[in-house]
Amino acid sequence: MTTLWLRRQYGQTLVMVAVAVFLMALMLMATTRMGEHARRQYYLQSVADNAAHSTAVLMARQLNLSAVLNRALIGNQVAMAQWVGL
Repeated sequence: MTTLWLRRQYGQTLVMVAVAVFLMALMLMATTRMGEHARRQYYLQSVADNAAHSTAVLMARQLNLSAVLNRALIGNQVAMAQWVGL
C-alpha cells in the first residue's frame, strides 16, 4: 500500500519541475529582451549625442569664420578711412 502511494506522488514532482523550468525560461527571455531594449536605447542616445556634438562643432566653425571675416572687413574699412584722411 505504501509503494502505491509513493508512485502517485512521483508525478507531482515532475509537474512542479516542468513548471519551474518553464518559469525560468520565461524569466530568461524577459531578461534578454530587457537587455536588448537597454542596448538599443543606449545606441540611440549615443547617435543623438554625436549628432548634437557635430552640429555644435559646425556652428562654432561658422561663427569663428564670421568673426574672422568681420575683423578683416573692419581692418579694410579702417585702412580705407586712413587713406581717405590723408
